[in-house]
Amino acid sequence: MWSRQTTDPLGKLLFQKYGMHVLSRPRENVSVLQVFAFHNDQFFQSGSLDAFLRTKVERPDIGKDEAQLDIDTTVSDAVSGRLGLNFLQGFLALLGIGAVNAVSASFEKSQSDSLRFRFGGCTRDYVLDGFDLDWKLSEVVFDKNKSAMKDDGRYYIVTGVHFCNELTFELLDKNQMKVDLSADLALVGGVKSGLSISKDKQITAKSNKKLAYGVELNELVYDEKRNRLQLEESKSYVHVKARRDAVLPKAMIGGPTGSLLVPIAD
Repeated sequence: MWSRQTTDPLGKLLFQKYGMHVLSRPRENVSVLQVFAFHNDQFFQSGSLDAFLRTKVERPDIGKDEAQLDIDTTVSDAVSGRLGLNFLQGFLALLGIGAVNAVSASFEKSQSDSLRFRFGGCTRDYVLDGFDLDWKLSEVVFDKNKSAMKDDGRYYIVTGVHFCNELTFELLDKNQMKVDLSADLALVGGVKSGLSISKDKQITAKSNKKLAYGVELNELVYDEKRNRLQLEESKSYVHVKARRDAVLPKAMIGGPTGSLLVPIAD
């Protein structure tokens, strides 16, 4: 939906402040310390850190449910219709098939060109001290040959998960004017599908669960010479004192001009 050089206010906030990768669709089950595996920058598997290494790993302290009012109050610029719709449909699918049908039908009828988004009820779970995580990983004793780590893969550990429980959006026509879908959604049961419409033509979809929509990642690598695991970005850092804000630079998948979007396959 956004590139890393975006000028979109929401995209800039997600990438520049949080180093986030937006999931191609929201999910219920994404957790801190989960490992994503990639080959040629294409996602092919995910799972727990213990299962990945085939051994138990001591956990660092995890902060839970940190409120993110800055994201709550930031509206995106216009996002490409097809990309935006795919992400929106992923969110709506978790509410039920009725919500997907209601919005998809209205989107096609209106010939919408783009959408604006605003996430709501945003929270974050994250590793409180990235250096502590790096230290604990360096102490792990495991057999690389018996683990899921292969030489031709790249592996990213989740150090932060971003959640929301609602998504507010508005459809725009080719002239960037808001499309009023009130009547259309009423005809196809939009309200019954968990959708509400405001007087200014904004539609809000609300979930009774918190849904993961983005992750912060660090690349997990194996140092053959030192026979230890480490986070790629932490090589030149020295751990002096644990702090709540002692976080590491975030990993980027696909290069500095690539997409923030992480494709997720089940």
